[in-house]
Amino acid sequence: MISGPQAQFLQQVKQLERTIQQIMQLVDDVGAANPAVVSQTTALMRSVGTSLEDLRRTGQRMAAQVEQFKGISETAALLNSSLELDSVLEEVMDTIIRLTGAERAFILLYEQGELIMRTARNWDYETVPEGDATFSRSIVHATLEQKEPILTTNAQADARFEKAQSIAAQALRSVLCVPLVVRGEAIGVIYADNRVLAGIFDQDTEALVQTFANQAAIAIDNAQLFERVRADLKEAQMELQVLRVQVNVAERERQVAEIVETDYFKRLEQMVKARREAHRRHQAEKNTK
Repeated sequence: MISGPQAQFLQQVKQLERTIQQIMQLVDDVGAANPAVVSQTTALMRSVGTSLEDLRRTGQRMAAQVEQFKGISETAALLNSSLELDSVLEEVMDTIIRLTGAERAFILLYEQGELIMRTARNWDYETVPEGDATFSRSIVHATLEQKEPILTTNAQADARFEKAQSIAAQALRSVLCVPLVVRGEAIGVIYADNRVLAGIFDQDTEALVQTFANQAAIAIDNAQLFERVRADLKEAQMELQVLRVQVNVAERERQVAEIVETDYFKRLEQMVKARREAHRRHQAEKNTK
C-alpha cells in the first residue's frame, strides 16, 4: 500500500494525464478550423506526454524504493529481536540476496583481529560450498580501509582494480561491498557479486544495502556481545564448580582434623597401637619357639 508523498506524486501524475487527454480532445474538436495550431499543439502534447511518462516511471521507482525501505525496517526489527549470531547472519544474507539479486553474497567479520568469512549464500538462498566461497580481497580491504561502500558495475574494466589479481582470476563482473560499522569501527563487510553479468547493481542498490547494513551491523554487534557474555558466563560457571570442589575438599579435611583431635579418636588410636604391639610380641614369641 503506497502512501505519503509517493502517493501524492502518483496522484498528480494521473491528474496531468487526464488534463492532457482533455486538451487533446479539444484539439481534435477545433482541428478543422486551424490545422497549424493543431499540429503545434499535438507535437507539444506528445512531448509533454513523454515527460509525463518519465515522471510516472520515476514515481513508481520511488514507490518501490519506499516499499523496499519498509521491508528493510521490518527485517532490521526482526534482526534486533534475536541474539543468536548464526540466525542473525543468515537473515542478513537472505535479505541481501533479496535486495540485490546477487549471484553470491558473503559476510566477513573480524574475530580476534582476523577477518573471517562467517556466512556465504547464493541466489537460491543456499549455503555456498567452501570451494566456491571466493571473493576479491582488494575490494574488501579497500572497503574496510575507507569505511565506505565500493560499487563496480564491471570489475574487469574498472581502472581502480586493474592490478587486482583476484578479480581477473575469478572473472568478477558486478561487485558491491559495504562496510559494517559500529561506533566508528568497521567490524566486517557485506560482499555481493555476480561473475556473469555486468551492471547488476546500481547506486539505488548501493543506497538500499548501505541503509540495511547500518542496522545489520548493530544487530551483529549485539549478537557477538551476547555470544561473548555467554562464553564468559560458562567459563565463570566452570571456575565456580572447581572452587566448589576445592571448598568441599577443604571442608572434609577440616572435619577429619576435628575428628582426629577428639578424645574418642585418641583412645581408639591407643587401642589400635596396643593391639599392634600385642600382635608383634605374639609373633616374636612364636618365632623363638
